[in-house]
Amino acid sequence: MKIAQKIIASLLLFFCISLPCSALHLTEQKSHSTLHLLTDVDTIKSGDSFWVMFHVALKPGWYTYWENPGEAGLAPKLETELPSGVKAAPLQFLPPSILHVADMVEYGYQNDAYYLIHVQTQKSFKQNTLNATFTFNWVVCEDVCVPQSSVLQLALPQGPHTLQSPESDLILPKVNAWQDIPSYPVEIKTTEHQIAITDPTHAKSLK
Repeated sequence: MKIAQKIIASLLLFFCISLPCSALHLTEQKSHSTLHLLTDVDTIKSGDSFWVMFHVALKPGWYTYWENPGEAGLAPKLETELPSGVKAAPLQFLPPSILHVADMVEYGYQNDAYYLIHVQTQKSFKQNTLNATFTFNWVVCEDVCVPQSSVLQLALPQGPHTLQSPESDLILPKVNAWQDIPSYPVEIKTTEHQIAITDPTHAKSLK
C-alpha cells in the first residue's frame, strides 16, 4: 500500500511540475486582503472526508469578522457548489479577538483569519476529479469597511487512496482549535473585555 501511495504522490508531483498546480492551493488577491483556499488532502478516496480552509491574509491595520460581528460589521458568507455524492458542513469559525472600534465592541480577526468547512464524499462518488466551486464573501475594515468577494474552483483528484497534503500541517491545528470549542448548547456572554462560553461542566474565556 505504501508503494502505491508513493507512486500516486510521484505522479501528482510530476503533474504539478508539468502543469499549473493551483487547484489545491488557490489564491486571489483583493484590495485589502488576500484569500487562500487550502485542502488537507492532495487526493480523495470515495467515502473519505477532508477539510477546506479559507485563509484571509489582511493588510496591516485591517480586520475582518467572526460569525457574531458584534455591534457592527458582517460575518463572512460561503456558498458551495458540489457534485452529486459530496456534501459540505456549514462554515466553522475559530475563536475571535475583541476589537475596540471607536465606542463599539466588535469580534473578529486581525492580520490573519481562518475559516473551515468539512467535506464528506459518499462511496457512490466515482468521478475522476471532485470539482467544487466556493463563493466566499467577507468584509474588511480599517477607517472604512470594504466588501470583498471571491469565486474559487477546486479540482481535487479522486483516487484509490486519500493522501494528505503538505498544507495539512497548517490546517489540522486550526481544526483542533475549532474542536476545542464546545459543540453542545452553551451560554455565550460578551463584554467589553472578554467572550465567555460556559456550560455546567466547561468554562472558557476567549480573549
